[in-house]
Amino acid sequence: MDQLGISAESFGKWGGKERRDMWKSRKKLKKNVDHRQQAWNQASHHADDGQQADRTMDRRLCGITRLETYLDTIGGKEWKSHTLVVISVKDTVGMAVTKELAKKVQTSLGCRFDLQGKHWKAYLAVIHRGKVLDEQLSIGNESIEFIRSVEGLEVSVFSSTYGKENVSQILLDGVDYSRNQRGLNLVVYEWDARRVCDAVCFDTHMSGYPCTRRQKAEHSLEVRHSAAYLARRMDELEGAIRDLEDCVKCNAKKEQMVLWQIFERAYGNRTEAQQAFFRSLPKAEGRLRKLQQVGLILLKQFDRICKEHGIVYWLGFGTLLGAVRHGGFIPWDDDTDVCMTRDQLEKFAGVMEHETEFCFFEYIVTDIGNTNMCHQFRLKEMQNRKMEFSLDIFVYDFCDDISAQNIEKQYQLKHEMSKKGWELYWNMQDQPQVREEQLRKLLKTYQQKAYQLTGIQDGTQGRGLMWALDNFDYESAKGSCMEVDAVFPLELAEFEMHRFPVPKHPLRYLEQMYGDIYSLPDDLASHQHFNLDAYKEIEAVLKRYPIKQQPSEEG
Repeated sequence: MDQLGISAESFGKWGGKERRDMWKSRKKLKKNVDHRQQAWNQASHHADDGQQADRTMDRRLCGITRLETYLDTIGGKEWKSHTLVVISVKDTVGMAVTKELAKKVQTSLGCRFDLQGKHWKAYLAVIHRGKVLDEQLSIGNESIEFIRSVEGLEVSVFSSTYGKENVSQILLDGVDYSRNQRGLNLVVYEWDARRVCDAVCFDTHMSGYPCTRRQKAEHSLEVRHSAAYLARRMDELEGAIRDLEDCVKCNAKKEQMVLWQIFERAYGNRTEAQQAFFRSLPKAEGRLRKLQQVGLILLKQFDRICKEHGIVYWLGFGTLLGAVRHGGFIPWDDDTDVCMTRDQLEKFAGVMEHETEFCFFEYIVTDIGNTNMCHQFRLKEMQNRKMEFSLDIFVYDFCDDISAQNIEKQYQLKHEMSKKGWELYWNMQDQPQVREEQLRKLLKTYQQKAYQLTGIQDGTQGRGLMWALDNFDYESAKGSCMEVDAVFPLELAEFEMHRFPVPKHPLRYLEQMYGDIYSLPDDLASHQHFNLDAYKEIEAVLKRYPIKQQPSEEG
């Protein structure tokens, strides 16, 4: 504030009224939500009709707050044959899902899908008396639904991620029992008593999986006559919540306007003010900063090899955004991305056959929503290790037609290939070597289809660049398909006090993918690709390829 020449009194004049209005709105809406919650509690009490809590819930189950224990309980013999278990995801499956938790969901409940790494996908499962009636995992971020009558009980399940409706619904005979919170929403229904034993949510986006459930049990289905009354109350509550969310978003925009006005007064114009703000953000610290430095080491070595052999590449995605907006790594990012055309990738692969310390590593990734070939630059000693540090290489094909319609054709081919790849993967679980060969053949087959359908070029010329089928299914990458003249000839930009190639028009390149790059991002605390606990490997690489650190970067 002082550096900008703005006093606290001046800041209050510019932003104080905005903030007061915001908190008044929030307080008013919170009061409205509280009133609706009271109405829900009163309606629930009325619907109970004097029934004891012991009758409408199982105290043993509702006392469990640890997700692993909960899964073991409802997956045990005592519970399996007598219950209906319904799972619905809201917002995200969650970045905190570990390999062990994903395995426990499969073994305890009999589910098929591995939930690890499926962060922003919708998911639902319906397990009836120990058997999975239905299980769905979205391919992209589309919403999914299940509607069916089970032993006379009308079951309707809906799952939607943050990018869509952002809702979890678990309706039994028209009553929604889902907690509708982020993560795994579970409802357990006991067939013998014809009642809901528990409705709970575990936030699998946070370590420890925080647990939330209603303070009292849901009423039994003997009081279904009150469902319509309760539904109306819940609709009112949800409407108030939506109003609150809109208010928060609106006030966030107002706060950004105030922020940019303050900076603009100090710097003269909006562009310089925004650039100054992001450049002034502190760098990452501790292990995250050291992991970024490992990424910088890989990028410098990659750049050296490309220069020595005349190979053309450019910074891409978060790395390019960091170069343009921050002059280095985005403070909360941990990976490094580069891009090149297919002919340059093939040239690079040939050069790397003679390298001793580093390697060009390729492997196929297949899950329900994706089949792609990962191209990476790694330390040779880590090429076959699961916990790797790598530089990701993304591929573009030359193509004369890069209209929105043609790009969509390419993405439809990608979705079709991913679906077939998943089916192949699932049917050949016990034949990993044959499966790998078949997946590679599948990639080549669809590459040939792309030549015919979208007109990508099997060469080194074309008027545009098309996001290749090899890459993973990334919606924002559609914006990076553009005319060759918008990318070449490449320019140089500073990244962590070094200069690397970037597209000719980097701002246009980024804005077509991300929109306004100077708006405050939403992923400050959730953008993570690698395991920060692998400190031994981090320290070993930094010791071998030392980077001079600033005092503020020590951690």
